[in-house]
Amino acid sequence: MLHKKTNYIKTIFQKKESRTKLLRNYFFVLTLIFFFSSSTLAQWNNNSAVNTNLVIGTVDPNNLKAVQNPEGGIFLTWQDTKANQLEDVFFLHFDFNGNATLRADGKRINSQNVSKINPIISNSFDAAAVVLWKSVATPQNEILSAQKIKSNGFFFWSDEGIEISDGKKEIISYSVVLDKDGNTHIAFIEKEKKIPSEYFVRYQKITADGNIAFSKGGMKITSSFSAMNLISIKADEDNQPFIFWVGHKPKNNLLLAQRIDKAGRALFSAPMLISGLANNVLKYQIVPVTKNLFYAVWKNQVKQRTIFHQMFNAGGTVLWEANGRAVNKIDADQSNVQAVLASDTTVIVSWILQKKNERKIFANKFRPNGKSLWGENGIAISQTEGEQFGQNIIADKIGGAIISWLDKKVGMTQPNILAQRLNRNGLVVWDSKGVPIATFNNSEKSYHNLIGDLSGGAIAIFREKRKNIVGIFGQKVVVDKTYAAQINDFDAIVEGSSVKLSWKTIDEKDIYRYHLERLVSHDDDNNEWKEITTFLSSAERGTNSYNFTDVPEESGTIYYRIVQRDRSGNKQFSDLVKVNFISPDIDNIVVYQNTPNPFSDSTEITFFLPRKQSVKIEFYNSRVEQISGTVINDTHQGKNSFIFYANDLSDGVYFYRVKVGNFVEVKKMVIAKN
Repeated sequence: MLHKKTNYIKTIFQKKESRTKLLRNYFFVLTLIFFFSSSTLAQWNNNSAVNTNLVIGTVDPNNLKAVQNPEGGIFLTWQDTKANQLEDVFFLHFDFNGNATLRADGKRINSQNVSKINPIISNSFDAAAVVLWKSVATPQNEILSAQKIKSNGFFFWSDEGIEISDGKKEIISYSVVLDKDGNTHIAFIEKEKKIPSEYFVRYQKITADGNIAFSKGGMKITSSFSAMNLISIKADEDNQPFIFWVGHKPKNNLLLAQRIDKAGRALFSAPMLISGLANNVLKYQIVPVTKNLFYAVWKNQVKQRTIFHQMFNAGGTVLWEANGRAVNKIDADQSNVQAVLASDTTVIVSWILQKKNERKIFANKFRPNGKSLWGENGIAISQTEGEQFGQNIIADKIGGAIISWLDKKVGMTQPNILAQRLNRNGLVVWDSKGVPIATFNNSEKSYHNLIGDLSGGAIAIFREKRKNIVGIFGQKVVVDKTYAAQINDFDAIVEGSSVKLSWKTIDEKDIYRYHLERLVSHDDDNNEWKEITTFLSSAERGTNSYNFTDVPEESGTIYYRIVQRDRSGNKQFSDLVKVNFISPDIDNIVVYQNTPNPFSDSTEITFFLPRKQSVKIEFYNSRVEQISGTVINDTHQGKNSFIFYANDLSDGVYFYRVKVGNFVEVKKMVIAKN
């Protein structure tokens, strides 16, 4: 299909020029990612239409919540009805191979014969986690309860757990976190049952040995006769938690915060305002960045739903503008904001962009100062048509992220689950359409979770209804077989007539050989990787460094990658690095691919001239209609560049044609503002 398209565009351009001129079109950059599609496999049973049934004996599981166990494995909790027909809360721990480490049907969170609903789970520490839920004896009596669980199913706090609230008020929202010393911090919002109702933000701490730090019902942090909701709690390195919530004001909802000392007292004289007064917060997420730095991102609705974010410190001071900053400048409805801290101390944010009847998932990467690294408006994570929604995001180990989402193509009644990995530069590493995770035909999929597997891969956990069966399923996705070794800091630098390449690896005990490959982009379909050298691994643990100097035979845009092989012959690809290379003795004209590409506002077109010459650059849309052009007379021998501005151009595929005397070259570029 690409070959036919290329020939068509060549013919059009040839008609516009003399028939003696042979023009070549260039489709390399956007198709480059397909080199990785054959190496990305869904693991466990290797069939995304089957998946692994993680729990036996489920009836109607819902409210699934999963967290990674840093010691290895995953904690899972959910709500279900079984023998007693009451809503109950269960939990299970399984390893990264999908094997349960305790009874495979799950264990009840306690033995009380009352309805238990809406479970949530903390982060994991020392192979343990805390589950929080509401026990509802009657509609007038609901109690917030907690239980600390071990990966082997052991209960820390007796069979009944610990009651957090006194049951006299309605529980609106709650959150839980474990600190590095094993203490449990719980924040919750209560509402009086009388009218007018007063709302209370409360805090409770349970020590590592299971003692309640404050009286039953917890410490009152603040109260209001205006509604409060969406509470969240984070623990800092000093074990002084930050509590966040949304408070209702006459015209909008505000994101507020209070920091708590070890005695359970509020450290700020009044709740901290994070969102600013001009925002209307519908949903938010908090990401601790460093010991004293926190990141907030929220869905905001004034005229339409947009995404805003803010950085603030542990002392309660916002570091950007009072009302925060817009994550992007896209004029469209946006929702389901997700954020994660990357391994390079940046924050990667994902959201859904909705235009007309289409929903697409976008992502961007931000430094702590707010600078966006993947363009002004971010990047689309998949090129598929239809609706994308319900995404989850986790960080990888090298500055990128893995995102999975529900994908509903045109004509489908129910979505599939797909996944994509973005490298630290915002390039998609797997198939451009995403890797299939769950593709059982037209089944109902929901409560989608994504968990890292400590080896650079991920595990998706979800509820699925298949005909008359409703179960909890999982699928693992890795790049080929999971490797212990990780390739880091892969870099390429042009030094005169050579390219210096360097990289580091961590833990090579299972690796046999590295293959260094080069690809020089051409303006046809014959782009092939060429192996330029191989290295035997050191087979040592720890960090090892490698260096190689390449002397390319051709000038142009050159890509490098490392192919890592284990002793069984399985292979894994590194990220790509790219250089624009010119041999010192070159006497030909060279036109490079524009950078960045795709782009939203502007892009740089670079070309090499063996001598000072006049250059004409013409720009065409996808219908091969000229939209603009420029003549550059002020050139010089060597490398030259020109900045092209998108201005009012819409999203889509465009072409630029560089003409120098009888030399003509055509390349493709993509504008992706949205």
